[in-house]
Amino acid sequence: CENGKVTIGEAADIKGNICASEVHVYGCVDGNVNSTRCHLNERASVKGDITTNVLSMVEGAKLSGRAQIG
Repeated sequence: CENGKVTIGEAADIKGNICASEVHVYGCVDGNVNSTRCHLNERASVKGDITTNVLSMVEGAKLSGRAQIG
């Protein structure tokens, strides 16, 4: 993955994989997330797998897939 930060806004509806050192999701992602740090906000929805070293989820966030942490 590239070094950098990706933020998916509340109105976003992304169809594809995301690979960055830091990912913040506020909207919808239909694809896999690969990062060093991943944060899911209360309105976030991820349909796919998350691979990250650090995962934080706010109550209300939705994950439909697997999470591999560490």
